[in-house]
Amino acid sequence: SVCFSWHFEHTIFLTLSFWSVSFQLGQIFSTRIDIVPKEYIEQLKLLQDNVPAFSGAKAVEIIETELGKPIDELFDTFDNEPLAAASLGQVH
Repeated sequence: SVCFSWHFEHTIFLTLSFWSVSFQLGQIFSTRIDIVPKEYIEQLKLLQDNVPAFSGAKAVEIIETELGKPIDELFDTFDNEPLAAASLGQVH
């Protein structure tokens, strides 16, 4: 129904907002047809294969913050365009 559609779109948005933990929980619940309603399962399955990439600038920010050095001191080269994205990481 329209109400479910709106609700699930916002659920996915919130899941993306809280990224890793929410993705993993969503992926787990997407396989639990015994405890999760079918309408939820259909939306949560989107988290299995459709993980959106974040920007290269955000990746640089995360890396530099976590490792405490500028990106050019850490790597000889760094491609801002992600090669792949998954719930636990992104490849550059």
